[in-house]
Amino acid sequence: MKLRMKALAGISCPDHKMDRILKAQGFRSSHNQPPVYNMEIRDAASGGTYRLTLPTSFKKKEHRTKYLGLDTPTIKLQSPMNSKFESFVPEPVVTAVWGKIEEIASYLKS
Repeated sequence: MKLRMKALAGISCPDHKMDRILKAQGFRSSHNQPPVYNMEIRDAASGGTYRLTLPTSFKKKEHRTKYLGLDTPTIKLQSPMNSKFESFVPEPVVTAVWGKIEEIASYLKS
C-alpha cells in the first residue's frame, strides 16, 4: 500500500543527516544507491508484522555533499497468513505509520 504524504514533499537534506535521523528512528538501510530504508512494525492486536519502506532519491549535489529526498513510502504485510488479506493494512497501523512519518519529516526540516 502506497502512502501519499504531503509532509515529505520537497524535503531534501545531506545524505549523512538523512541516514543518521532515519537510523535513530529505528530504520535499517539497504546498500542500494540511493538507499532504501525499512522498518518492521508489529501490530499487537492482529499479530501481524508489517514492513514500512522509505525509498530515497538523489536530489542534488553541492560541493561534495549528496542530498537525498524521501519518495513515496509503502507498507505491506511481511508474511501474509492468508493471501486474501495480503494487501490489507489495519487502520491503526496506517495511523501509526503516518505519525512516524510526520515525526521524521519534522526532524528532517529542522
